[in-house]
Amino acid sequence: MNFFTKDNKAIRFLSLMWDLMCLNILFLLSSLFIITIGGSIAATYRVCEKLIDERDISVIKEFIIGFKKNVIQGSLVTLILLLIGQFVLGSYKIAEAKGVNNVFSLLNILGTTSIILLVGIGVYIFPLITRYEYTLISAFKTSLILAIARLPYTILMVALQVIPLVIAIKIPQNISFYVVIGFSGVIYLQVKIFDKAFKRVKEEALGK
Repeated sequence: MNFFTKDNKAIRFLSLMWDLMCLNILFLLSSLFIITIGGSIAATYRVCEKLIDERDISVIKEFIIGFKKNVIQGSLVTLILLLIGQFVLGSYKIAEAKGVNNVFSLLNILGTTSIILLVGIGVYIFPLITRYEYTLISAFKTSLILAIARLPYTILMVALQVIPLVIAIKIPQNISFYVVIGFSGVIYLQVKIFDKAFKRVKEEALGK
């Protein structure tokens, strides 16, 4: 048995790690301008989907294709999410200025709910615009519906994004994880775990 064959599980794993590290570098470089982060995220989702569906792909080529295809729509999505986020944070500041400190107050509950829904939309919208042809309005609408209807999946996907990030912030030494493989690794894991869910989503969204 030849250890260095492509069918060897160890070689396949090492090859995947290398691809994800290269993908992470591409993501970081293309995200230097904040406005292009949306296109970078969408392109990273595209490459991860390709890595799962096909063993041998050109990470650089697929990333460039995905970035060019989704940079405008992805950037608009990022801008809208940031604006909504600013509005929600503004609501919290209003509550604080008025002395509304009770976490169970109506304003705080609405703000917390809005944040949860906003993160939920962000979790779904990028893979949706990567995989399917959506207008911005349709993408946001479908993402909101999915965030609510697929709540268990939403919670898991948000946890996959938030928990490693919180750990990295709390323990600065772990930031190197994100520099090396963190962003692409998290997205790959999301796509890997929820690939079947996304396929069912497509069938439901298209009424099949």
